[in-house]
Amino acid sequence: MIKYRADIDGLRAIAVLFVLFFHVGINGINGGFIGVDIFFVISGYLITAIITRDIEQGKFSLTSFYERRLRRILPAFIAVAIFTLLICTICFMPSDFEKFGKSLFGTSFYVSNIIFWREAGYFDASKWVKPLLHTWSLSVEEQFYVIFPLGILLIHRFFKAWLKPLIILGLIASFAISVICVMLDKQAFAFYMLPSRAWELLIGSALALKIYPQLTHKTALNILSLGALIIMCGAGVMLNAAHDFPGLNALYPTLGAALFIYTGSTSSQTSWGNALLSHRVFVGIGKISYSLYLWHWPLIIFMRYILDRALFMPEKLLIIGASFVLAYLSWRWIEQPFRLKTIWAGRKAFFFACFIFSFALAAIGLMIKGHDGYASRFGKPLEIVSAAAKQHNPLREHCYHRGDFPSAAGIEKCYIGALDTLLPSVIIIGDSHADSFTPLIGALLKDRGLKGIEITSTACPPLLGAQIDVSGAIFQNQSKGKFKKCHGFNSALYKYIADHPQIKTVILSARWGYYTKNVSINASEPDQNLFLYDAQDNTLSAENSQRVFSQSLENSLIFLSTLQRDVLILGPVPEATQNIPSCMSKHIVLKKPPCDTIPLAAVLQRQDVVLKNFAAKQSANVRSFFPHLTQCNDTTCITAYKGDPLYYDDDHLSINGALYFKESLDEFLKQHSIFKEHK
Repeated sequence: MIKYRADIDGLRAIAVLFVLFFHVGINGINGGFIGVDIFFVISGYLITAIITRDIEQGKFSLTSFYERRLRRILPAFIAVAIFTLLICTICFMPSDFEKFGKSLFGTSFYVSNIIFWREAGYFDASKWVKPLLHTWSLSVEEQFYVIFPLGILLIHRFFKAWLKPLIILGLIASFAISVICVMLDKQAFAFYMLPSRAWELLIGSALALKIYPQLTHKTALNILSLGALIIMCGAGVMLNAAHDFPGLNALYPTLGAALFIYTGSTSSQTSWGNALLSHRVFVGIGKISYSLYLWHWPLIIFMRYILDRALFMPEKLLIIGASFVLAYLSWRWIEQPFRLKTIWAGRKAFFFACFIFSFALAAIGLMIKGHDGYASRFGKPLEIVSAAAKQHNPLREHCYHRGDFPSAAGIEKCYIGALDTLLPSVIIIGDSHADSFTPLIGALLKDRGLKGIEITSTACPPLLGAQIDVSGAIFQNQSKGKFKKCHGFNSALYKYIADHPQIKTVILSARWGYYTKNVSINASEPDQNLFLYDAQDNTLSAENSQRVFSQSLENSLIFLSTLQRDVLILGPVPEATQNIPSCMSKHIVLKKPPCDTIPLAAVLQRQDVVLKNFAAKQSANVRSFFPHLTQCNDTTCITAYKGDPLYYDDDHLSINGALYFKESLDEFLKQHSIFKEHK
């Protein structure tokens, strides 16, 4: 047996407490996500020590290894998965339940990290409807454990002298991938995927293989062990969502964890830091840390989902307490019996049970996904509401860009309206709001026998000279660089318009208020900040954003006027404070308060700078259509029409929502003779 180290259980306690307090929302634990990095180092250390010991003693068996791993992780996970499945079946709305089904499938086969990586982006569903989101780290570990033992076994058999150099080489290569991905704005990949995370496990492997000089000086070990704790705790407090991660910033928790393990393994004398974490309180928490990690996140998700708001301190404390109770029960009655083989002691029976449960959960996940979250559970009204959440512009995949300007071949996929017409004469440009308006513009153009083009881009208003800076939770572990490309994207876009004189009308659309007020008003997204700046002033403030908005709008209109193009500005769509289909679903099922209107005063206040600028820019060749004049009466704006949501989230129009404006926009176009000169 590998010598038991109580301080490593104590280190597990530090790791899981960071994660728990961070997820619950305890003030000051801004970087608690680093607990996962600490776990990776511990896992790499222990697993490598076990594998190399067994190989040296000639008793290593892949079958035995994988049995130990499955007994360690699978029974408790299955219990949590069944629990989440039951609760989600009862209370999750169809669109959220469908996403759960997808993650349940991925988690059952330890590929959930790939699913969450692919979902990470501007249209990613909120983390607050993903009760299995935390399983990404389990998937990373299990993928590592599929590859690593085989690699060690082969190297030990054929290239034994190269084992340590190859471990170091793999560590360096993986770390380089992580850093490069962060530098190239591929943070989602760096965060979720094994190639950019393996180095953290390999740091633990290097410790187990003793690829370091031995240190026996008692004072030095005392100082280093305390320093390791300070480094880890400092990272947990000082890092936050605004920092690039993992990359270089992941060195703090990983090296801190490695240093702590090192100080406890180089001498027979226990150093101060290791003695501290060997206290029975830390050891006790460490022993239940796996179950604590599994249970805490679903409890947080379900509490927030049912309450439909952020948690207050008493609720946070309740979740912490419940997490500890469930973790202990899970450890005592599930983890321990399976690890000690008092349940399903036979290997074949155990493997068969693992196979059956895993495939059953995966199959259930696929059925949930394939049946669109079983909206029929709650009747016809909810089916209508649920359908709205999926009503995205069908051209979005090809025509809504998240980086560079599209090629000519890409643009050809984005024609709208009368597709048999020879040349497009209309172009709609802007951000995701322009993308959501595109079905409406396409329908109006088709009625007139005209062809148009959609060219839109992530969080990129169609304003010449404006540049974007972003921060906040929505951008954590996602590509930030694509937003910085907005200036170049717009330059290429306006050049394209200039180079194609057959384009006679340019339609501008965007989430205008966001660029002047700088913050989302969605209640679940309070810290998603976006600022405009330009070459004249790069200050990130609301005042400068409003100046840049006005100036860049002027630049755009002057440029288009010089080209003798007509301009149609689609004004701001009223923004809600919450996801409308989800809110309507919860009103139907959970009897939550309705969200059928938005106060007009709030809409006008958020859009005051925008409306003032648009009103001042009207001319013979610049016209503005204001959706709120159709959608709102004297006091409120509707969010649904005949039970059908106008939005697919909190601010983007669904297809039916966009077509709701067809009659009023058609009349507006006729009144101002827009498009007539194209024939």
